[in-house]
Order: sequence, then structure tokens, then C-alpha cells
Amino acid sequence: MSASTSLTEASPSQGNWPEWFHDDRKKAWELFSTLPSPARTDEPWRFANLKATDLSPFHPAGAVHDAAKLVSRSAGLEGLSGKLVFGNDTLLQSESGGLPSGVLLLPLEQAARDHADLIRAHFMTAESRLGSRKFAALHRAQLRTGAFVFVPKGVSVEKPIEIWHWVEGENAAIFPHTLIVLEEGASVTVIDRFASSGDEATLAVAVNDLTLGRGAQLTYSGIQEWSDKTTAFHINATEVSKDATSTALQMNLGGSYVRGESDSHLLGEGSRSVMLSINPATGDREIDQRTFQDHYAPRATSDLLYHNALSDTSRTIFAGLIKVEENAHETD
Repeated sequence: MSASTSLTEASPSQGNWPEWFHDDRKKAWELFSTLPSPARTDEPWRFANLKATDLSPFHPAGAVHDAAKLVSRSAGLEGLSGKLVFGNDTLLQSESGGLPSGVLLLPLEQAARDHADLIRAHFMTAESRLGSRKFAALHRAQLRTGAFVFVPKGVSVEKPIEIWHWVEGENAAIFPHTLIVLEEGASVTVIDRFASSGDEATLAVAVNDLTLGRGAQLTYSGIQEWSDKTTAFHINATEVSKDATSTALQMNLGGSYVRGESDSHLLGEGSRSVMLSINPATGDREIDQRTFQDHYAPRATSDLLYHNALSDTSRTIFAGLIKVEENAHETD
């Protein structure tokens, strides 16, 4: 695939994936090609800047120019249990020496080969319901790598795991993915970092899947510092089982147009989902966020708090839905 090929013309990415994933990727490309682009009459895109959703200027990202420099810039927290650094959808660094036995921190394509059952059971299993189904299909078709975090039953990871996703190059497009699976009673803190190496116009279509087993505890932070010329889509699906707690924070510190969609499924009795976001908007930036808190089971709790601070000619949009399914009694 040529680096100058437009995303709307590029065939699905290849890479070192198993055959079942290639078949899945082809179906995703067909879906992307047939789904219409967002329109003003679409309720999920009401008030949005639809010009920003034009993907025609962008092409799949090529190799980064200086991998060592990006790795050196990936300095976040100290005392981590594990770390992955990606640049233009290529793994640049992997550290996992501080992880307890049985915990997996792997590039997604390796996990798809070595732990196919886990990936097939949890990778993008929830339908995108908040408007970006077309972009989620593009992500699935063009995905080249990502991060897989697995914590087995009863294991607690005391120190955080940090994951970096860098984009570099004018009109380059990347597709970051983070898949986190916690078995019963497991706990972990994961920090997803998204950043631009320069001030180029770029595109990021990012997805994270968060799956919590019974009584699991997840603290997840997504911190994006894209360039002021970046268009970004951040699509989340969270599934919370009985007595489990997911606490997720999204910080939008950069980007020109940022669309965030967070869909939380409270599947078990006593489950809890906390959805937080901090959005300081400056210049002419636009931050567009849509949320869904879906209660399937009794005595579950969802809590949402989004803070926006605007200056200059910036804009923010928020639309949220809470749904209480049949028999989800004593919902909070």
C-alpha cells in the first residue's frame, strides 16, 4: 500500500495477523464502503462539524523517521509494571518485567495469534451505537497493531501499565487500539497516551474495549495531546460484570476536531461504571462527546461527570443517554 493512497481508496491493511482476522477485516472494509458518511439529518451528528469528518486528505501512516527519539519522548509515570510504545501503528518498545505471573501485555496481532480465543471473544464485540459505526468499521479494516492487556482471575497489578500511541507525518492516519480483559477479581490501572510528534495535520481513529469480569476493578485513563491540526475519533465500549467497577477518565488536551464516544454496558448486579472527562478547549478547537449508560441488571450504578472549559472560539458538544432495561430494578 502506497503512503500516498487515500484512506477511502486503500485496501484493508495486512500485517502479521491470523487468517480469521483477515477475513474479519475484509467484512469490515465492505461495511465501511457501504455505510453513508454522517449527515446533518443524523441525530447522533446533530450540531457536529461534518466537514471535519472528511477522510479524503489522509493516507495510512508510513514508518516513523526516528523511533529512538519517540521512545525517549515517551516518558510518563515512573515505577510502571509494564509499557508499550507505538509509533505510526508500529511497536517501538515493549517492557513487561514488572508484571505478575499470568498477566499479558502484548501487541494485539501477537495476541490474536497466540491467544485467539480471548481476542475473538472480546475484540470489538459491541456494536458502535453512538454514530461512528462507519469509522469503527474503518478502524477494524485498517488496524495494524494495538495493545492487549489481560489480567487473570484474582491477580492484582499494583503498578500502572502505560501505553503510548504516536502519530507522525503530514496527513498520516493511525488506528490505535487497546483491548483490556480482566477476569474475576482482577485489578489493574492502565494509562493510554496519545500524542503527535509534530504539528502536522493527522488523523487518529482510536478504539478501546474494556471488559471486566465479576468483581474486577479497572482504572483507565485516556490522555490525548494531539497536535492542533489533528482530527481524532475515540470510540469506547465498556462491559462491566457483577460487582465490578470501571473508572474511566478521558482528557482531551489537543486536537482540532475530537469526537469521543463512550458506551458503558452494566451487565451484572451491583456493577458500577464511572465515566469522567476533562476538556480544556482553546483556539477554534471542537470537542464532540456522546455517551451511553446502559443498565441491564438490578442495583447497578453509573456516574458521569464531564467538565468543559472554553476560551477563544472553541466549541464543545455533549449528548448523553441513560437506558434502564427491563428488570434492571433499583438502578442508580
